[in-house]
Amino acid sequence: GLDGEVFVKIHTFGKAIGSHGAVVVSDQWVKDYLINNSRPFIFTTSMPPHQTFVLSILYKYLSQNYVELQRNLNDKIQFFRNEVTRKISPSLSPIQVVVIPGNIEVRKAAEFLQINGFDVRPVLSPTVPEGQERLRICIHSFNTHEQISQLAKLINQI
Repeated sequence: GLDGEVFVKIHTFGKAIGSHGAVVVSDQWVKDYLINNSRPFIFTTSMPPHQTFVLSILYKYLSQNYVELQRNLNDKIQFFRNEVTRKISPSLSPIQVVVIPGNIEVRKAAEFLQINGFDVRPVLSPTVPEGQERLRICIHSFNTHEQISQLAKLINQI
């Protein structure tokens, strides 16, 4: 209920959307200010027309398929959580965390998964508290149950 209180919104098109760039949504006075005071920035970073077209198609697709896409992703997250026998974070988001204490140990675990075809990265101390080093795993809607099962088996072997 705070939409009327927010004078600028920034929508990014990276990560979840899988593109790049961003837009500023605002009142006309903010738009005028940005156009008049940020010209070099606007013209060096403006979005090409084809990207605008692709994003419009993407948002139409998402608005028509959101429930199915969300259900599919949630199913895969739960499937991953059920397959992993190691202690994992309680998060139900697509970002799943497996704590493996020690920078050396978590690096070895990440390398093991990478050698086996999974792009899993370690998060090391001091980024996280010592003893809370972890593997950062992103579950995607395009991952198959077979891929998720194979990843879980490898994690369980660590």
